[in-house]
Amino acid sequence: MALRSLLLLALLASCRDGLTRRVDPPPPAPRCGDGTIDDGEECDGSNLADQTCLTLGFEAGQLTCAEDCRFARTLCTKRCGNGVIDPNEVCDGVLGVPACTTYGSSHCGDDCRVDTTNCITQAFEAAPELTTTNGGPAVIADLPPVGVPDLVMAVPSRNRVELFGWNTVQGFSGATSRKLSFQRTPLACLAGDFSGDGNLDVATVNDTGAFDTYVAQGGTTFALRELDGGCAGARLLGVVKAGGQRELAVAWGCDAFFTLETAGVRRFDAPDAGLVAVGDFTRDGLGDVLVIDGLGETVTIFPGPGFERDAGLSLSALPASVAVGDLDGDGDADLAAVLGSDVKLYENLGGAFAEKATFAAPRAQAVEVRDFDLDGVPDVFFTAGDDVVVRRNRGQWAFSEFKQSAGAGTRLSVATGDVDADGDLDVAVTFSTGQDTTRTAVVRNRAR
Repeated sequence: MALRSLLLLALLASCRDGLTRRVDPPPPAPRCGDGTIDDGEECDGSNLADQTCLTLGFEAGQLTCAEDCRFARTLCTKRCGNGVIDPNEVCDGVLGVPACTTYGSSHCGDDCRVDTTNCITQAFEAAPELTTTNGGPAVIADLPPVGVPDLVMAVPSRNRVELFGWNTVQGFSGATSRKLSFQRTPLACLAGDFSGDGNLDVATVNDTGAFDTYVAQGGTTFALRELDGGCAGARLLGVVKAGGQRELAVAWGCDAFFTLETAGVRRFDAPDAGLVAVGDFTRDGLGDVLVIDGLGETVTIFPGPGFERDAGLSLSALPASVAVGDLDGDGDADLAAVLGSDVKLYENLGGAFAEKATFAAPRAQAVEVRDFDLDGVPDVFFTAGDDVVVRRNRGQWAFSEFKQSAGAGTRLSVATGDVDADGDLDVAVTFSTGQDTTRTAVVRNRAR
């Protein structure tokens, strides 16, 4: 009997050691709503883990727990950022933010104190230049793939458009350039979203006066869309909004202006046109076309997108270059014009233009109205002699001058755009230095 008991005990021991194990049931899965803060939960019901609106960085309010066991901060409030200058605040949002007294822009920080980091005294600095054996006039644009801005250059001697990507050390680099060649001879180009897909395309005017667009296909690929039309001597003017995302390129020549559209080229007769510009004159967010007759006596507005002729406005003389923009903040486009050795500014009164300011600008060749210092107000840009010049808009038709030399030479083009992807407008001036050789001087804006 004792022996049988010993054998039974040995058998039980061997079962425990090799064949049988005790398995505990798994712990219950975390459940939102059980009042216990489990892994992955910030809170549970009324259990807020001792957190409040104050501990989460707000100044007042009631913290609650949402149905997904995450904090609901909708009832928490923070005075800084509410659009009201409260006690102990200097500014809030756009309130209480003074303009820079020099150049650049100030803003209200997260602590409701004025941040003047971007208020500077030196507006520009020279960047590395680009020299090409075969070159031509150029514009600045961030063509696909986006992220690295390009110098988009028409190269007539090689029947192509060439793209030079920006490098933070070398500037625009020829080492990694891309060539768009469709056996056409482009004399000039500009960039815009002509297909409405959110990507920038290229419009060109050719040696025959015909127009083309190089439409982005995704990646680095472009397809030629032959538009033709136009006339000998035609030149590209700029881009206007056509409603939605799509844009139209505008050109001028042969007593007419042209819009480059998906279906082809549309011609609008403008007899005796001496100069043409584009801008929003009718306060509808769409691009209009301004035509100045050869004597400068009549300015006619063609409102987009239909470009039906509107009433004429008067101007005292024919400018060499014009640009438009809302210089006085009243919602319509005013006019900047190069007249002789001056740049003159005119206010749009709805039935005429009134002269408001004059800047001396010897050998001026180009003028634009754009926000260079990022303060939300358009400035006046132009070239004068060897310099690129920005007249900073200080309001009430008062302007401060900032300039930087781009060097001397025969200019082929003056382009503005964000070369270094930092959010402000830079300048690229391309000079002819030989039969086909060009030099592009780059002037970087220091507003940001």
